[in-house]
Amino acid sequence: MVNLSDCQNLHRCVQSTAAGGVDSGRFICFTRVHDGGGDRLAICATDGVSLWKETIEDFSCFVADHLPSAQSSTSPSSKAFQGGGDTLIAAFKSVFLKGIITVTESQDKLHLTISGQELSIIDLDLPEAKAADKKKELQAILFHLVDKVTENENSLKSAEKKIEKLEQRTGAVNVAKNVFDMAADAKRKKTNPKILPKAPGMSVINPGSKRRTAPKGVQFD
Repeated sequence: MVNLSDCQNLHRCVQSTAAGGVDSGRFICFTRVHDGGGDRLAICATDGVSLWKETIEDFSCFVADHLPSAQSSTSPSSKAFQGGGDTLIAAFKSVFLKGIITVTESQDKLHLTISGQELSIIDLDLPEAKAADKKKELQAILFHLVDKVTENENSLKSAEKKIEKLEQRTGAVNVAKNVFDMAADAKRKKTNPKILPKAPGMSVINPGSKRRTAPKGVQFD
């Protein structure tokens, strides 16, 4: 027997077809682990109003029989169990979440087909659930989906806060770098003052005053 907790509340939204092949709306296909535990997994589908449900009584053997390695074996279940329960759960989860699921409506049941690389095609006929069972399963999937939405919103808010803090830190670093560059530039200018060119007629020793012309004495014509 395997631990089916990882298969609890797997869900997909699927476009369904009527018996004539015409699109007839969308369905939520989801899984439920029975409260009593054991190796039983329920496959459910709902259009939001009605609910159809089929219970797999022996999940391990059921999935093992659909493993590709089991198709060529005379004793498929025993051969598949060599991979362990984790292999069975991983294969089923992958096919249910990433594979192709088709839902076809008929008068009193839904035909559900699940296909993917990890498992051979799974065909299930889901009868319509009784009123009490329908109410219980719809309530369970409704609250689960609301919890997932809330969880995703909280994760998004947390990520946004982290990004905001990172941007603030980055901005502070840039400001500090600019201040450092300005201080370094001012220090460099102070250390290496710019030498202005000497104006014509100005003293070399005292640049602020004009150069005096040496007396030439008395000039005789």
